[in-house]
Amino acid sequence: MNKNVVQWVMLRKTEFLAKQLGLPLRRKLAEYQTTDFGIIDFAFDTSDDEIAVIELETGISSTAKLDFCLEQSLRYKKLATIVPQPLRVFILYDRLGTPLSFQQRLTQRSSEHGLELRSYSMLDVKSLYQRAMDELEKTSGIYLGRPVATNLTHLRLLNRILLPFATARKEEMTQEELRRSFSPSASRTMFTVRKNLAAHFELFTVGEASGGKMLSLTDYGRRFCENMTYAPLAVGHEFDLSHAQRRVLLESLTNGQFTKSKVNIYYFLRFIHLTNGEWVPKEHGDIGKERLTYLNNFLGTSYLPGPLTRLIRFTFNQASELGLVDSIETGQSEPTFKAFLTSLGSRVLGFLELYLHLKREQLQIPLQN
Repeated sequence: MNKNVVQWVMLRKTEFLAKQLGLPLRRKLAEYQTTDFGIIDFAFDTSDDEIAVIELETGISSTAKLDFCLEQSLRYKKLATIVPQPLRVFILYDRLGTPLSFQQRLTQRSSEHGLELRSYSMLDVKSLYQRAMDELEKTSGIYLGRPVATNLTHLRLLNRILLPFATARKEEMTQEELRRSFSPSASRTMFTVRKNLAAHFELFTVGEASGGKMLSLTDYGRRFCENMTYAPLAVGHEFDLSHAQRRVLLESLTNGQFTKSKVNIYYFLRFIHLTNGEWVPKEHGDIGKERLTYLNNFLGTSYLPGPLTRLIRFTFNQASELGLVDSIETGQSEPTFKAFLTSLGSRVLGFLELYLHLKREQLQIPLQN
C-alpha cells in the first residue's frame, strides 16, 4: 500500500490518526501544503492549542530513506519561526515495514534532533481502507479522491524526468540512477514530485530490486520517450510536449485509472463546465471569500487561497497543453480570466462522466436485487 493511500485513510479516519499520535486533534490545517521548508504531508491544530506537523512514511528500510525522512522533518521545525502557536514535528512510520535496526536508528536520531516518533501498523490501515471502500461502493460507486496540489505548473516537465531514459536508450533505471541523471543538484522534493507526476500518467512502474527501487517504462512511457521533440528542430522549445506525446497522455487520461493528476484534470473540466468558465483564478488572484469557499466545497478540499488558486491555475495549464481548454485573457488587474472547453475537452469530459456512470451502475445494479 503506497503512501498516498495511507494518507487518504489517515485523513478519513482522524480518530485512528489521533490514537497513533497520542494527540487530541482538533482540525486539519494543511494537506500537501507547499512551504518554504518543503511540502507538508499534513498538519493539525490540537486541543492543546499546538500545531502538529506530521511527516508520514511507510516502511523505512534504507539509509537513504531514513536520512531523507529526518532531513525533511528537521526542515519542518523551522516553521516554528513563522507560526504563532507551539510547534511539534512528528515522524509517523509503518513499524511492520521498518526493520528493527532502522527503528533503533530512527529512535536515536529523532531523540537527538527533538523530533517526536510515532508508528502505526499497515495491517490496521489496510483494514480501515477496505472498510472505507466498502462504505463508498454502497453509496456512490467509485470514489475518485480529492484534487491535490502538486505544485507542477506544466505537463511538459515530464520531459525532464523522462529524458535520462531517452538519452541512455534504457527502459529501466534504479530510482537513484534516475535522480542523478535528472539533476544531481536538484532537491529530492523536486525529483519526487516530478517522478510522481510520471507515475500518475503511468509512464513507468515502480518496483523493488536489489539496487533499490527500479523504475520501468510502460508502453506509454516508451512511446512518450520516442516522441520527444528533436532539439535542433525545436528552436529553443525542445521540452514542449510534441503532438504524439499529447496523444499518449490523452490515452492515459481516459484509460479508467484515476490517479491524482488525472483526478485534478477531471475536476477542473467539470469546474469549467459548471461555471461556464466565467471566473478561473489567476495564480495569485484575490478572488474573494465566497468564491474560495465555493471552490473548496466543489473540490472537497480545505486549501488556503494561495495553494487553491495555484492548483486551479496549474491544472488549467496542464489541460491547455492537452488541448482540452482555451482561455480568454482579461485585464492585468483582474484576479480571474475566462476559459472554455474545446471540442476535444467536451468529448473527454463527456467520456469520463459516462465511464464513471457506467462503473457506478455496475456496482449499484446487483444491490437492487
